[in-house]
Amino acid sequence: YILSPENTPDTLPDASLYVEYDGKIGFKQTFPIPVFTLPAFQTFKKIPVCLAWMTTETLFKSYPDLLKNYTHFGFNGAGVFPRYWIKRGQPYPPKEIANTEAIRQAGLTVFMNESPMHIMGNKQKTGSEVFCQTGKPNRVICPSYTGKFYAEEMERVAKNVVMSKPAHVLLDIECFGKAISISAAECTRCKEGIKKSGKNEIDYIYSCGTRMMADFVKALEKGAKEANIP
Repeated sequence: YILSPENTPDTLPDASLYVEYDGKIGFKQTFPIPVFTLPAFQTFKKIPVCLAWMTTETLFKSYPDLLKNYTHFGFNGAGVFPRYWIKRGQPYPPKEIANTEAIRQAGLTVFMNESPMHIMGNKQKTGSEVFCQTGKPNRVICPSYTGKFYAEEMERVAKNVVMSKPAHVLLDIECFGKAISISAAECTRCKEGIKKSGKNEIDYIYSCGTRMMADFVKALEKGAKEANIP
């Protein structure tokens, strides 16, 4: 249990187990929450140990001793989410950048958690050009799309590298589950791409993924160069 300023061992609320049905509470049992002091865990030097999906940079206010406790448990890396720091047109957020630098100064390796293409799609209305062109409004991100918003997405990824200056980048992309069933089968843009490429549907979709990964790498390298990091 990581303590916050409002919760000390003397003021922790008890935990209660009960069943509530139709507005009535049945048998209820209350237990005190024990607080244990654990010995420091020895961490690995070369193997990253990180809660990559914890927005570490946002927890400083709630948990002032966050980094002390976090490293105590043997973690040597921390995940940050610059994709949540700013909205379109806003300047770089000094608080999150300062918190990320504090993570780095604590000796932790910074992992930038990024979901390219998802963010691009989330910004668009149903039926946008970024989605498959099937004749019906949908939100299936088109693997063939390389237009204006695709270019903006690569710029956004590069900017996030500049802000967070990570040692590693984790890409979480889960938006092409319908690339064969809908994109290749129904999307006029994909079908035209398949025809021009001379590939079959599966090989063409794979080639779109290869192109996207190459563009992600270019964006990451661009951001790293601007941030003056390896």
